[in-house]
Amino acid sequence: MLPLSLLKTAQGHPMLVELKNGETYNGHLMNCDTWMNICLGEVICTSKDGDRFWRMSECYVRGNTIKFLRVPDEVIDKVQEEEAKRWTGMFNLNVLDYGLLSSCEILRIYDAALLCCPLSVICLSRA
Repeated sequence: MLPLSLLKTAQGHPMLVELKNGETYNGHLMNCDTWMNICLGEVICTSKDGDRFWRMSECYVRGNTIKFLRVPDEVIDKVQEEEAKRWTGMFNLNVLDYGLLSSCEILRIYDAALLCCPLSVICLSRA
């Protein structure tokens, strides 16, 4: 999963951003760019010590100051589903039609198979 695809999918969802200086920002992701600069809305900022709080309507965070991001599990699941669909489209897989495997399971199979098998061996399609 690529960080930028995660951020693009997380737009409109709540997230926590911790900066390298220890401050945290809780808000809804409004926008992001290729440098991971993000714009949050409805933000509550917490100081490093946790003893001061600020409320802001909007906040811009430069990407190189971010230590980590926390997004809801539903966003991560959605990104995994989208990546699995992209992979199945790239390899023309029809396993999902049979209901044999979930798209996330297919993606895991491909991640493992691409390391040790030629492409022709791992293409699963209808006979």
